[in-house]
Amino acid sequence: SAKSTTGRFVAGLVDPKPPGTLGGAFGKKRSDDETKALKSYVVAWDNVATLSDEGADFLSRLVTGDLIERRMLYSDAEVVTIQYRRTGVVTGVTVPRGLKPDTLARFVMVSLPRLPEAERATEAEMEEQWQRVQPRALAGVYDLAVQMLAGLHRAKNPKGLRMADYAQALWAIDPALYRAYADNLRTARADMAAEDPFLVTLVEWLRTCEGQTWEGTPEEARQEAGSLVSDPRRQWWPRNAKSFSDQVTWRVELLRAVGVTVSERRSNGKNLKRFTLE
Repeated sequence: SAKSTTGRFVAGLVDPKPPGTLGGAFGKKRSDDETKALKSYVVAWDNVATLSDEGADFLSRLVTGDLIERRMLYSDAEVVTIQYRRTGVVTGVTVPRGLKPDTLARFVMVSLPRLPEAERATEAEMEEQWQRVQPRALAGVYDLAVQMLAGLHRAKNPKGLRMADYAQALWAIDPALYRAYADNLRTARADMAAEDPFLVTLVEWLRTCEGQTWEGTPEEARQEAGSLVSDPRRQWWPRNAKSFSDQVTWRVELLRAVGVTVSERRSNGKNLKRFTLE
């Protein structure tokens, strides 16, 4: 599918990468990735299969904007403050495991089809073609930037997407781009939910409830839904009510993507959750 080469060309529109390379894996320390971000306009990581919690949070902060505060070298009280904000490219055979819903909202998923053997080209051939079209592609990016700035004052966010500034920028260029981003995000969330055993179990449980609606305490929900878990190890299933509530809160956007709404209320000194499968 030429994912690494495509990623290199996309990043190379404004931040050229050396021929044949895109970017390595995430660093062993977060400071390694912060330094990488400071030295690049478009940060790139290649062949990422898994994200740690810290890695997913770092990508969210990278797009939203982050602040580095460190003690100045050879001093006890002086602090160096560096502010940065970047976009980037992440390639992988599949969506990285460990990607959080909050991070997913900052991604635009692009699926590359498998190339027929007859259409495969050498790296040198692709590089030569790219060098010919790169100036026109860069000019196209500038044209879109001008179009976005000219229309930003009347841009909308009718679907109330979380990345409001980004969504409005897309609307300013073309409402069709805005709708494509919303569809892309919805599809990515649905795919992510379909691979989440916790969410799959909740949906299966709600289908057995009368009217596909249930209300009760988090512990009652944990026990009733947990009765459907067939995996004897079930390391992923919450072990207590607090953990169950945290898992639900963390997945609210994914739950909505599969048609589950969650509401809360307090009655007789108890916190109750109401799940509804539409």
